[in-house]
Order: sequence, then structure tokens, then C-alpha cells
Amino acid sequence: MKKYLLKTFFRIIGYSVLLTFIFTLIIQIFIVEHGEKMRNCYMPLFTEIIFSGFSLFISLASITIFLTFFKKIIHNDIFSLLSFVLLPLIASYIILLFLADEEGNYILLFICALLFPVWVLIIWEYYKFNKIKKNFEK
Repeated sequence: MKKYLLKTFFRIIGYSVLLTFIFTLIIQIFIVEHGEKMRNCYMPLFTEIIFSGFSLFISLASITIFLTFFKKIIHNDIFSLLSFVLLPLIASYIILLFLADEEGNYILLFICALLFPVWVLIIWEYYKFNKIKKNFEK
């Protein structure tokens, strides 16, 4: 079970950071293609790196999946779900508070590019874990 959860943890981190970087890059290309200049932005890939860092922060918060080593948590479906989503949910809220002050027409697209890959991967990995959890409970 340790090996499976470790792979799950690194899959969440790797894929969410990569997908966030790609989605943010696509949004940046879309903004530039539609003739809007990026105001006060002199570094290429700056926005992509910042949002990938936010994604990394949320993904690292999913370290609580290792709480499923405890029998009390793995046998209770609510605790098992909370071990996957509670701390990433708090991390997402902190980042949304940080991004709430941002101005711009496309900030909602950037927030979606940040949260969508992370949360789809977390929910997908929980779904896969829930399906094979019966093997680990023995």
C-alpha cells in the first residue's frame, strides 16, 4: 500500500503541475493572439511558472493521503475522502484568497487552469483508490 500511495502522490504532483503549465501557456498564447499586450510583463513564462508553483503547493497538500495507513481512516469512507481532499481544499482556498485581488479580464481563466487539473487528478486518484481499497483493508 505504501508503494501505491507514493505513486499516487507523485502522479498528482507531476501531472497537475505539468497540465497547469500547459493550460496557462495556452491561455497566454490566446491572450497574445487576440491582440492584448501583457502589461508590465518582461519575463517570458513568468505567469506559467507562478501558476505551476501554485499547483505544486496544492498538490503537495495532498500528502494527507498517507493518513490512509491507519485502519480507522481506511475503513471509514468519510475519513478516507477527507484524507484526500481536506488539506488541498484549504490550500486552494488560500491561493484563491491570494488571487482575489488580481485585476484583469482573464483571471478567471487562469484560476480554472490552476484548479481544474489539480482537482480532477485528486478526485480521479481517490476514485481509483476507493475501487481497490478493499485489497488493502485485509
